[in-house]
Amino acid sequence: MPEGSAPLVTLPSPDLLPTPSASPHPHPSSAQSAPASLSEQLRHLERARAALDAGDGATAERLVDEYEARYRGGAFVQEAEVLRIEASLQRRNRARAERLEATFLEKFPKSPHAARVRALLDSNP
Repeated sequence: MPEGSAPLVTLPSPDLLPTPSASPHPHPSSAQSAPASLSEQLRHLERARAALDAGDGATAERLVDEYEARYRGGAFVQEAEVLRIEASLQRRNRARAERLEATFLEKFPKSPHAARVRALLDSNP
């Protein structure tokens, strides 16, 4: 190769190239979109946690509601429910927190969050 010239790149034959999809905007693969979606979900719940930490249970509950509406069946459903229980307790709505606890333990009996959910209610008489 002569000095200063770029190396040659071999391109595949046009017959071997994939056929373009029918849609002008192909959907990204789930592997490509999953990390962004997970990070978005996590950021949403981090905002709810920050609201709780600031003593704003109403905002935390609203953010959990938004999370569930936007990411129905999302990766952090259990974490969202725990935040909702905490927000209910912070807002002094123990009856609601107890209902949420019962529903959580019924839906997710083997959840790694189950002990925490029980402890939340036990520590907030």
